[in-house]
Amino acid sequence: MERRRFDSLESWSMILESENVETWEASKEDQEEWTADLSQLFIGNKFASEAHSRIYLGK
Repeated sequence: MERRRFDSLESWSMILESENVETWEASKEDQEEWTADLSQLFIGNKFASEAHSRIYLGK
């Protein structure tokens, strides 16, 4: 069996293709609802950014 890496662009685009997304989606009854206490959330300095995203240090 061939081992595949899931950190390459080709692999991620394969996973995110429309026919493959359905297998990753959970059904409504399998989804759980959750909340986060925003007063406990720490967002530190931005350490990376691209055209459509920003990544912050969190603890």
